[in-house]
This record gives sequence, C-alpha cells and structure tokens, in this order.
Amino acid sequence: MIRFRAQITNMSTQAQSVGSLQETPLVKLLQWIADNAFSGVLVLARDEVKKSFIFEQGKPVAARSNIMQETLGQILVREGRLTEAQLTKSLAMIKGREAVHQGEAFLQMGLIDRALLNESLHQQLLLRIHEVFLWADGRYGLIPSIPEDTAKIAVEENLLEISFRGLIRKYKGSKEPAAVDPNAKPMVVGGHNIDVAKLRLVGREMGFLRAITGVAAFKDILAKSRIEEPVAKAMLLAFRDLGMVRLSDQDSRDYDSTQRRFTVRTAEAPKASQPASASAAAKASNELAAEIAKRLEASAKQTYFELFGQGQKATTAEIKKAYFDLAKIFHPDRLPASTTKEDKKLAESLFAKLSEAHNVLSNDNSRKEYEATLQLQASGVDAQKANDIIQSEIEFQKGQILIKKGDFPAAIASLREAVKLYEKEPEYLVYLGWALYRQASKSRNAKEVQEGRALLEKGLKMNGQLVQGYFFLGMMAKSEGDLGRAKQLYQKVVDLQPKHQEANSELRLMNMRDTKQQSGGLKGIFRKRE
Repeated sequence: MIRFRAQITNMSTQAQSVGSLQETPLVKLLQWIADNAFSGVLVLARDEVKKSFIFEQGKPVAARSNIMQETLGQILVREGRLTEAQLTKSLAMIKGREAVHQGEAFLQMGLIDRALLNESLHQQLLLRIHEVFLWADGRYGLIPSIPEDTAKIAVEENLLEISFRGLIRKYKGSKEPAAVDPNAKPMVVGGHNIDVAKLRLVGREMGFLRAITGVAAFKDILAKSRIEEPVAKAMLLAFRDLGMVRLSDQDSRDYDSTQRRFTVRTAEAPKASQPASASAAAKASNELAAEIAKRLEASAKQTYFELFGQGQKATTAEIKKAYFDLAKIFHPDRLPASTTKEDKKLAESLFAKLSEAHNVLSNDNSRKEYEATLQLQASGVDAQKANDIIQSEIEFQKGQILIKKGDFPAAIASLREAVKLYEKEPEYLVYLGWALYRQASKSRNAKEVQEGRALLEKGLKMNGQLVQGYFFLGMMAKSEGDLGRAKQLYQKVVDLQPKHQEANSELRLMNMRDTKQQSGGLKGIFRKRE
C-alpha cells in the first residue's frame, strides 16, 4: 500500500493512499491536506456514491459528485432561483446538444448571469464537502496529482472553516447533541494548533468560544451566548472534534474500561498423571474431532476476534494468550495418534485460520484496517464496492499520466482496469477511447480506431459536460484532415472552459494558418503581370 511520508496531525498512523473514514475521519483528512499543502485528488466512496475533491496547495479548487441532488440545477431549484419547468427545459437543451452543461443552458436562457453562475458553483462545492460530514462510514483515496483538464473554482473558505461548518451541519441533524450534559464544564485544550481566526467565527459564536473556560457549566454558557441550544451544542461538539475543546476531564469519547469482555473457554487436555483407558481415549479423540469440525464450520461466519472468543477491545496480549491456549489443543502436531487423516486435515484448516487471525490482530496497522472493514460491514456498506471505486480512480489517474508520457499500451491497461472496477464513470470511457485511438494511429489498427471513437462518444453521451471529450474529438478530426470540424470543436471547448490551454493553442495555430493563406491569396491578386 502506498504511504505518504508526511504525518497526519494528531494521528498515530501515516496518511495512506487508501483507507477508511472510520479509521481516519474526514476532519482529520482535511487537516492533513491543509497542513501539508497537498495538491491532488481526494476520492470518497460509499456504496454507489462517489465524490472527488481536487486541492491545490491545500485549498479546494474543484469537486465532482454523482449525487443527483447536488447538481447545479437541483441546487438552484431548492434556492428558488429556478422552477422545475425551467430545469426540465435546460435538460432538454443538453440532450439536444444546444448546450453542453446546465450552467451554459441557464446562461443561454437568461436565467442567471456569469457572476451568479460562479457563486452557485462555489456553493455547490461547499455543499458537496459538507454532505460527506453526514456519512457514518465510507472509504477514501488520496492521489497526489491534479487532472490537467480541471476547471478551477475560486473558494475563499479555508479547510478549517469548511470542517467547522460541516461538523455543525452533522451534529444539528444527529442525536448526539442530546447527550451533552447541561452541567458539564467544557474547557479549552491547551497547546492545540488551531488558528481560531481561520474559523471566521461571527458575532455570538466568538463570545460562545471565549466563555468556555472550564469553570462555567454549559447551561450558563448557553444562557449568556443567546445562541439557540441545538446550534450551541453542535458548535461545542464541532470544537471538540477539531481538538480545541474537551467536554470534561474524561471526554465522552474516551474508552469505557467497564465494557464487558469475552474470554476463551477451552476444554482441558487430559492430565498425564491420569491415563485413560483405550475406550476413554477413543471417546476423547472423537470429541476433539467433533469440536474441531464444529469450530471450523462456525469460523466461516466469525470475525477474527470471535475466533478467539474476544471482543474488539481485546488487547494484543489477550489475543496472543487466547491463540496459544487454542494452539495447545488444536495444533495438528498435538492431536492424538489415533486421529484420522480427514480429522487432521480439518485441524490444519482450523489452525491456519487461527494463525491468520493472530497475525492480523497482532500487527497495529493490519488490525486497524481489519477493524475498519468490520465497521463498514456492520453499517451495511459494501466495503468491496467502495474499495473498487477508490481503486478505479487511482487506475484512471495512472492512465492519464501514461497518456501524457505517450505510453499508450500501459495507459490502455490502466484505463480498462478503471472501467472494469467502476463502469458508471463516463470520464473513464472518454480517456480509454482516446488512448485506444492514439495507439491505433501508430499500429494502423482500424478495429482499435473504431473502438476508441465508440467509447469516447459513449462517454460523452453519458455525460455531455466532459470538456476534454470534445477536445479529443477535435484532435481526431484534425488527424483525419477535417480541419473545419476540428476548429468548431476547439472553439466549443474554449467557450466552455476559456483557459483550456491545449484548445487555445490549437485555435491560435489554425487562425495563424488561415491568416497566412488569406495573405498569400491577396498577394496573388495584385501580382504584376509579366
């Protein structure tokens, strides 16, 4: 697994390229991204939901989401800036290729101006981040590279402020604030590294934070702040999650030492000083074989902790002791000589599972990953599906880099893997189509040319907002000698993304060529006859 060298603030493990939001909450990920001025993509997945956030020097500059409610049109409808009928018309324009995306359609219809569009895109990005704070589970992936076709948005909010507002939204809609003790005396954590100015607290919010001294009870702070109780409780919990405030001397999230633990109950081995009769020995051997078969069958539905009769709070020492206690009974080499070959094979299978569980739970890193997987399974999230989505994005980014290097066979392999892992992402199809087309231009493979064009067009049909897809089509038209069509496509790209460097470069070259040809033609008209 890829690991970054930089440490995540207040975390015991290094930032990993892939992980669980249970092990590394979103607020900690964003802290790490800000502290390390990370540039790249943070991919988040939960079941079929996929989001990508692009950061430049620790600041968010773009976001993508496959949640319908987070589309620009839905946001404007909820804000009352757009009617359902107008939204339907804009979708029809996109379908009819009158507009590439909703923003362009709204501008053409005169419903919004460019300033309102930029403001709405800004709010859309914040909404997409804040919504993730509501997730109880999920997977993440960090990719240290920024896609070249990223259309960036100016966001003035820093990640600390974004986290603070996201946490407030999370707690205002949860049951946890109800558990805040009115008589609790919250206190500021000494030595925290939070720059309070970055929170951009307003009015009573700053007064509320200043009133947290460790002396006043929450109910008294609430009365003086004149902030609504649900909001005040949500703010208090947000301060706690940011590491700024402790609710009491023993925070409510501390480990509960009174939690019940389960211990291994195993049968005792026969004592050497009390030899058994032949019939008794045979009976004991049969009972042991039956116990092995029973445990092996049960192991298919048990967690690694349950194999040892332990709960998830068991210490490493407790796991190790349970493992050796079971090894004394079920290790294949300790079985009675009368054990049949079939029963010995069952014992070998059981002990292999016990050894695997022991190895995983004895290592801090592998144990954390395993516990995170258990949490995902318990919450009903399809962990494998979420992992596939994250891995697909990693393969996609690899494919983009390989295309840039001109290694099209390797790019095709990575992009095919991305499509295989998550076939619902049209951007993967667009880039795979382009890689196939470029490779076919070298190998003269007509079949790959056809497949590449078909995949690219399929991706654009699924999502007509992929600007890079139109640029690739323009490059195809240019290579095939259809310069008029190529120029139209380049111009479309620039209209949608004015700072698209490659499309602008192609247009400049075409315009220079056209100017030169016109100039040559005029000279021919006025050439002196001999």
